[in-house]
Amino acid sequence: MNYKLWLQGLQFQWQPLQQTFEAYVRAVEEAESRRETVDQQLSDLAQKEPYQTQVKYLSCLKGIDMLTALTLAVEAQEFGRFEKARGFMSYTGVVPAENSSGQRVRRGSITKAGNAHIRRVLVEAAWSYRRPSAISAAVSKRREGCPPEVIRIAQKAQNRLHRKFVRMVSQNKPNQVTAVAVARELGGFVWSIARHFPAVAA
Repeated sequence: MNYKLWLQGLQFQWQPLQQTFEAYVRAVEEAESRRETVDQQLSDLAQKEPYQTQVKYLSCLKGIDMLTALTLAVEAQEFGRFEKARGFMSYTGVVPAENSSGQRVRRGSITKAGNAHIRRVLVEAAWSYRRPSAISAAVSKRREGCPPEVIRIAQKAQNRLHRKFVRMVSQNKPNQVTAVAVARELGGFVWSIARHFPAVAA
């Protein structure tokens, strides 16, 4: 049974309880309406340059859909300011903190000193690499019309990150630690794809 139809069929004998229930239902419907409006606005933004091409290229990566790709593009703005992949990784805050002296090197948990929005979406995307490295219909559709080199990078990421996830789990690494480690490397692949973005006129 449709959940909303079930809700509409609920009736309470005590009038104040019925009024409160109906107010809650209206609040949920209004929140859903606002969310749909925001989703449409984001979808419209993703169809406009300079984000359209960037979103299309980044969406070639497994675990990165339109919203995640748009978040990466908007938050990073200019990937060209990162000379190396590690620079972008540091910006996301998923690199381990280091406390070294002399010949001793000690690394701790991730710094969390970078962009929290990018860090969050990368970690969320990293969980998709738990599954076998097959190309889903959705990923295949997103890759249509993209440059071969971008697709090659995305496929390399898909194979490598799945192996990394499986290997770390087999070594009894906690799932959260594994996801963050995969997210760190995923950031490197994001940077590699971003190098193929077309130049934006000043």
